[in-house]
Amino acid sequence: MLVRTAHRRPPQTILDADAAERLAEMHNFEELNSIDEDYHKLVAAIISIKDSCRKKKPNHIIPRITEETRQLLEKRRNLKRTTHSHLEMTLLNRMCRERVAKDHEAFMRKRLMEAAESRTSNKLTGRSIAEYRQVIPCLKDSEGRKVTSRLGMEAAIKEYYERLFHSPMTTAPSRLLTQRFEDTLPFTPSEVRHAGELMPSGKCSGEDKLVAENVRACVHPLYVALAKRFTRYVEESRVPTAWKTSNTVLSHKKGDKEDLGNYRPISLLLVLYNVFTRCLLARIRRTLEEAQPVE
Repeated sequence: MLVRTAHRRPPQTILDADAAERLAEMHNFEELNSIDEDYHKLVAAIISIKDSCRKKKPNHIIPRITEETRQLLEKRRNLKRTTHSHLEMTLLNRMCRERVAKDHEAFMRKRLMEAAESRTSNKLTGRSIAEYRQVIPCLKDSEGRKVTSRLGMEAAIKEYYERLFHSPMTTAPSRLLTQRFEDTLPFTPSEVRHAGELMPSGKCSGEDKLVAENVRACVHPLYVALAKRFTRYVEESRVPTAWKTSNTVLSHKKGDKEDLGNYRPISLLLVLYNVFTRCLLARIRRTLEEAQPVE
């Protein structure tokens, strides 16, 4: 009993946005001289705020099975504890399996219909009601041999994409165009806030385990700190080293699941990197629009 209690999954929690805002206002996002050290300290501060401001997730779970099916399962549970005939137990087991499968199918159909009527993402809805996640059982390496171990599959994936993206052609060294950034206007907190609000919710996190909701929860104090750092990155033409790496997940498209050519790699970039690129994109769009001739 104690072992079962120790391995019990903790209750689900969600981010308390109000508490995160109050804690962010008390935090001093001091800037360091080293870009990498400053970035790691900033990410650690956001993670600390995120972990400190958790609240219990409200229980709005819709039962997947009906009350009649629940009573059948309870009847079977009580029947196992008493003397019963084998035939009666077999019939009850079959009835329970059929009713549970029917209730699960009706539950999934109802949720998908609600998502379609409310015009929300059917993909996210299907992912939230899925009973299990599919894993890659095995892959074929470059020699056509099946690899089942996790380390072996990782090595096969690395070899495949290194060979795919490696170019044997040598390119002539390009001439770097230098530009003065003295006249570049610094980023403002409102630009960072607008970029953060445009980022979609419910997306997977990168290596830092941060999502867009964590950035939006820290509100103005974090926007001010990010605006200063984004301006510095542009002026010095340097970005944190952590932005040059990303986690990659494989999404199966069609065909043989053992063939790596049938997978599409998806890079999970860091959330602060995405905010920075959105700020740059907004300025580029504004510059291009201002350069258009008046019609």
